[in-house]
Amino acid sequence: MKFAVITPAIITGSFTERVRFVSYLLFICLFILIIYAPLCHMVWLPNGLLGSYFGVKDFAGGTI
Repeated sequence: MKFAVITPAIITGSFTERVRFVSYLLFICLFILIIYAPLCHMVWLPNGLLGSYFGVKDFAGGTI
Protein backbone atom coordinates (compact mmCIF):
# COMPACT_ATOMS: atom_id res chain seq x y z
CA MET A 1 0.00 0.00 0.00
CA LYS A 2 3.01 2.29 0.25
CA PHE A 3 3.09 2.61 -3.52
CA ALA A 4 -0.66 3.27 -3.59
CA VAL A 5 0.05 6.34 -1.45
CA ILE A 6 3.28 7.44 -3.12
CA THR A 7 1.97 7.40 -6.70
CA PRO A 8 -0.85 9.94 -6.18
CA ALA A 9 1.56 12.06 -4.12
CA ILE A 10 3.95 12.22 -7.08
CA ILE A 11 1.08 13.04 -9.43
CA THR A 12 0.04 15.88 -7.10
CA GLY A 13 3.11 17.89 -8.04
CA SER A 14 2.01 18.17 -11.66
CA PHE A 15 -1.35 19.85 -11.01
CA THR A 16 -1.15 21.45 -7.58
CA GLU A 17 -3.62 24.35 -7.19
CA ARG A 18 -5.21 23.61 -10.58
CA VAL A 19 -7.67 20.94 -9.48
CA ARG A 20 -10.29 21.01 -6.75
CA PHE A 21 -9.49 18.90 -3.72
CA VAL A 22 -12.73 16.88 -3.92
CA SER A 23 -12.07 15.86 -7.52
CA TYR A 24 -8.51 14.93 -6.56
CA LEU A 25 -9.75 12.67 -3.76
CA LEU A 26 -12.15 11.05 -6.21
CA PHE A 27 -9.25 10.49 -8.61
CA ILE A 28 -7.16 8.84 -5.88
CA CYS A 29 -10.00 6.50 -4.89
CA LEU A 30 -10.67 5.51 -8.50
CA PHE A 31 -6.95 5.03 -9.18
CA ILE A 32 -6.57 2.64 -6.27
CA LEU A 33 -9.74 0.68 -7.08
CA ILE A 34 -9.48 0.50 -10.87
CA ILE A 35 -5.73 0.44 -11.54
CA TYR A 36 -3.68 -0.36 -8.44
CA ALA A 37 -5.67 -3.19 -6.85
CA PRO A 38 -6.14 -5.26 -10.05
CA LEU A 39 -2.45 -4.88 -10.95
CA CYS A 40 -1.44 -6.05 -7.48
CA HIS A 41 -3.56 -9.14 -7.82
CA MET A 42 -2.32 -9.87 -11.33
CA VAL A 43 1.33 -9.73 -10.27
CA TRP A 44 1.45 -10.84 -6.62
CA LEU A 45 -1.06 -13.70 -6.48
CA PRO A 46 0.50 -17.14 -7.10
CA ASN A 47 -1.91 -17.78 -9.96
CA GLY A 48 -2.21 -14.15 -11.10
CA LEU A 49 -2.35 -13.33 -14.80
CA LEU A 50 0.96 -11.46 -15.11
CA GLY A 51 2.82 -13.51 -12.51
CA SER A 52 2.00 -17.04 -13.61
CA TYR A 53 1.40 -16.73 -17.36
CA PHE A 54 3.92 -14.06 -18.32
CA GLY A 55 6.52 -14.70 -15.64
CA VAL A 56 6.57 -11.16 -14.24
CA LYS A 57 8.57 -10.95 -11.01
CA ASP A 58 8.01 -8.00 -8.70
CA PHE A 59 9.96 -8.10 -5.46
CA ALA A 60 9.89 -4.43 -4.45
CA GLY A 61 6.59 -3.20 -5.91
CA GLY A 62 8.08 -1.20 -8.77
CA THR A 63 5.95 -2.86 -11.44
CA ILE A 64 2.73 -1.93 -9.70
